[in-house]
Amino acid sequence: MSSLLFGVGALEPLAHATAGTLLFGVAVIACAVPAFRAMRLQPAAVLRNE
Repeated sequence: MSSLLFGVGALEPLAHATAGTLLFGVAVIACAVPAFRAMRLQPAAVLRNE
């Protein structure tokens, strides 16, 4: 794995923190977008249409 990290040490804390923050941000966006779309719907209308 060290050969894939060009110019980054395997124990560099900034690289690990950046990667973790980026993954967390992508996960939050991936969960928030469908949740906000579902919040705009009326539950009774959705159930009536099915």
